[in-house]
Amino acid sequence: MTGPDVFDDTAADHERFEAELVAHDEDAARVATADVDRVLRAEFTPTTPFCPQTHTLTIGSFRAWNGLSDRHEYDLVRVRAAPMHHQSEAISEQLAELEETYLETGDVTANPEGSTEIGSNPMERSMENEGPSRGSTDAPF
Repeated sequence: MTGPDVFDDTAADHERFEAELVAHDEDAARVATADVDRVLRAEFTPTTPFCPQTHTLTIGSFRAWNGLSDRHEYDLVRVRAAPMHHQSEAISEQLAELEETYLETGDVTANPEGSTEIGSNPMERSMENEGPSRGSTDAPF
């Protein structure tokens, strides 16, 4: 006697999952108003919650994929940072702004107006606020 086929409902489960995902995807509603039919969603998952390259890699991925749109079948490649990263909300917000600017202008290199800078790690942000060093400026090292 054989057991039930566990793969019978796989397609239906996937369709329900996709419908729930799109229903909760605020960006999908915004893009639906643009002339965009096929969207590929990519999520960058860093190796650590404080990965210093998450911002750089997600912006670079967005620009690379959408800058080469003639080489794939998607109208838009949406890139976001995984929620495990400590700055995922800020990075994903900036990516959404970049996406909106791209959809309006067609330029992947354009920087959204009013976009906030995101330091790649806590050390970088603290160095921005640090005053001049106490050491000599003529030190050989």
